[in-house]
Amino acid sequence: MKDFKKVLNMKKMYIGLLTACCLLPMSLQAKSSYPEQAIRLIVPFTPGGGNDVFARTVAQPMGKLLGQSVIVENRPGASGAIGAAAVGRSMPADGYTILLSEVSIHSVNGHLRSNLTYDAEKDLSPVAKAGTYDYMLVVNPKKINAQTLDELVEIIKKSTAKKTYGVPGIGTPHHLGMELFAMKAGLEMTPVAYRGASPAVQDLLSGEIDLMLSDRAAVRSHIKAGTLKAIAVAGSQRVKEFPGIPTIAESGIKDFAMESWFGLSVRSGTPDAIIDKLAQTYAEVIKDPEIIARLSEAGINVTFASPRSSRLSLKMKPNVGGL
Repeated sequence: MKDFKKVLNMKKMYIGLLTACCLLPMSLQAKSSYPEQAIRLIVPFTPGGGNDVFARTVAQPMGKLLGQSVIVENRPGASGAIGAAAVGRSMPADGYTILLSEVSIHSVNGHLRSNLTYDAEKDLSPVAKAGTYDYMLVVNPKKINAQTLDELVEIIKKSTAKKTYGVPGIGTPHHLGMELFAMKAGLEMTPVAYRGASPAVQDLLSGEIDLMLSDRAAVRSHIKAGTLKAIAVAGSQRVKEFPGIPTIAESGIKDFAMESWFGLSVRSGTPDAIIDKLAQTYAEVIKDPEIIARLSEAGINVTFASPRSSRLSLKMKPNVGGL
């Protein structure tokens, strides 16, 4: 009887091992078959800004390589927190929802907001660090007749009413950069928060606000049309598209250099095989010179950092000198 039970137990063990061996290839096959449906790319800001331009530029070629559509969906609000919370807390960890991340989502929001509904470190896993933006200080020439940064500073200081500047959310790089500029130049201005760069630009064009620090993608066409005046570039170097526009540092605000990164993230718990596939797909897309040229023209400097290095970079604070 004991021998019979022993044989029976051994038989059950063998059956269990055999079942596991049979299921393992099926599991691997399931991961390798990703994606089997359309993928959503969540942009946590309104259409028209650099985030949106980047997403819509890379979505189609990524979808082509993956064999499924990549659909861009805007979920603006709270400096990117609404979109980040949707991906990090509400969406399944299956790789079918990607977040267009940026520095305020992963760093600044946590310092400025006490009521965040997501935890960047716990809820989001990086797919890739994707690039940086060019920023430009622009004014409405009908409201502020300044040709240089010195003239702009003088006009603001002499104004009887506080000048207003637009930001696509409190704590965004645009906001931090303007606060740094105001501090270094000894200015007092009032920030006006919007749900994205595009509505802020529209109010700048209509004269509702006086100036703003904008990503180049949102204002380049207006600068060329003459409806907005670019006073200075916020980065450490001039931009090729507008070589005659000096940097803020060149214009007299010493040690001023602003740059912010952006990337792709998914909900934590997404299988590594899927994260790697998305990362490799993005890396393949930006090998295309035409894609790089289109993004560069919009003020977007593309790059690629793997998920491992992205996990380090997404914890970094924005590179805004002095803050």
